Amino acid sequence: MALSDHDGGAPLPAAPGSGPDPSPASPPPAGSGNAQSSSPPPPPPHHPADAAVETLLHSFVNQTVLVHIPDGRAFRGKFLCVDDGMNVILSDADELRAETSLVSGSPPYSLRWVGMVMIPGEHVLAVEVKDAGGAAAGQPGNAERDQQQRPATLATATPDAYDSMFL
Repeated sequence: MALSDHDGGAPLPAAPGSGPDPSPASPPPAGSGNAQSSSPPPPPPHHPADAAVETLLHSFVNQTVLVHIPDGRAFRGKFLCVDDGMNVILSDADELRAETSLVSGSPPYSLRWVGMVMIPGEHVLAVEVKDAGGAAAGQPGNAERDQQQRPATLATATPDAYDSMFL
């Protein structure tokens, strides 16, 4: 193809044997002296809030927690660890489900023992922890905070039933 026949839309291909391909996608020939480091990319910048969250989560280890997930369930158990994906591991865990029909005198949730459970970080809505003094959210002395922080999934629960989740 002659240069005058080119429409100007794409660059002309190099003639065979006319030299190295100038495209950046081709790797340099071996032993060319242009060795680049194959080190991994630098880590993303560390945000100060990440360190605070990490410190807070480490303080939860071996504490009894209640983890809420989007489908209305909650898991109560001993907090063992969390990973970079915010996946939560609980041991001796119970699954709490909101009941659809409340019978007089029965709790507004059903309880099922699940043992050890991993909750994917993308499904964690809230994590509640017992206070250092042993008082759980919903017990006397925490009423004002509970009104502000009570999860929507348990908003219809009576305070007595809500307290018993941590028992």
